[in-house]
Amino acid sequence: MHEHIEQPWSVDTLARTAALARSAFFDRFTRNVGQAPMDRRAGRMAVAKDLLSRQKLGMA
Repeated sequence: MHEHIEQPWSVDTLARTAALARSAFFDRFTRNVGQAPMDRRAGRMAVAKDLLSRQKLGMA
């Protein structure tokens, strides 16, 4: 998810990538990361948006 931010990630596609059932993936991700998968993605996107707007960084 972090290496390929251009992908339209969903819990379904992440679960398939991890070769897990959707519910098993969601539970394991939440337990290990401390956030639900889409909450984690939204949080990282908010940080990226802030960095791009405040520090005039490029996409690379």
